[in-house]
Amino acid sequence: MDSDLEERAERLYEQMGTTFAEAIRIFAEQSVREKAIPFTMHLAVLGEKRILGQLMENIIGYLKSEK
Repeated sequence: MDSDLEERAERLYEQMGTTFAEAIRIFAEQSVREKAIPFTMHLAVLGEKRILGQLMENIIGYLKSEK
């Protein structure tokens, strides 16, 4: 994940009274509970698919590092 996106996400979650790490944990927990990605996915242009793939790789890497 590029540092600009991470910084913007951290600021957003701080304003919401939580942390980026906690937001990732919530995302993972809801994914497991629903057995799905917890938001609607739409057909996207190739660039958006690439970004989503990178996001998922980053989430998986983050979750593995938290063990």
